[in-house]
Amino acid sequence: MSEIVSRKDPDLLGAKGVRTRTALIRAGRAVFERKGYFESTLAEVTAEAGVAAGTLYTYFTNREELLSAIVEDAYAGTVQPSHSRPVDVGDPVERIVSGNLEYVSAFRRNRGLNKILDEARHLDPAIRRLRLQRGEAFFARNAETIRRLQTAGRVEADIDPMLTARSLGLMVSRHCHYVFVEPGDPEFDSADGVQRLSTVLTSTWLRAIGIAPRPYVE
Repeated sequence: MSEIVSRKDPDLLGAKGVRTRTALIRAGRAVFERKGYFESTLAEVTAEAGVAAGTLYTYFTNREELLSAIVEDAYAGTVQPSHSRPVDVGDPVERIVSGNLEYVSAFRRNRGLNKILDEARHLDPAIRRLRLQRGEAFFARNAETIRRLQTAGRVEADIDPMLTARSLGLMVSRHCHYVFVEPGDPEFDSADGVQRLSTVLTSTWLRAIGIAPRPYVE
C-alpha cells in the first residue's frame, strides 16, 4: 500500500497525520462557511490550516471528499447512524425521543454546514448522493424501531414501517431546515427553543404511529 493511499484512510494514520487531517477538516469547514462551497479554493483551506499547498491531496482526493469528512466530523458521536446504539437496545420509544432531540440540537449547532450542503447538492452529484445515503440510513433505522414496536404490539401491524419512517423523518429534517437555515425562526434559536421544537416534533411523530406522547415528552 502506498504512503499516499494509506494517509487517505484515517484508520491508518499516525498521531501527526491525525492532527494534520483534523486541521484540514476544521479549516475546510471554516472556509466553506465563510466564503461558500464553490467560491472557496482548496489553497485557501490549506492556508487556513497552516500547511503546505499540496498537503490536502495527501489526505483527500478532492473537495467532495473533504466535505464528506467535514460532515462525518460534525456529526460524529451524535446523530450518525454508524455511531448509534443497536436498534434492539433499550425502549424503542425512548430511542425516538432522544434521537429527535439529538437531531434538532445537532442541526442547530451545524446550521452553517447545512447551508454548505444545500449549496453543494444542487450542482455536485457526489454531495447529493452523500445526503441521500445519510438520509436513507436514518430512515432504515427508524423503520426498524417501528418494526420493534409492532412486534411488541405497541404499534398497529398495518403501518408501513419504511414509508412511515421516511415521512416522519422528512417532517423533522425539513422543519429543522426551515427553522435553522431558511428562512429561519429566531424563536427556537436557543437551548430552550431546541427543547420545545423537539417536543412538538416528537409528539407529532409518536401520535402518527398511535403512541400517546406522555409520559415520554412533557
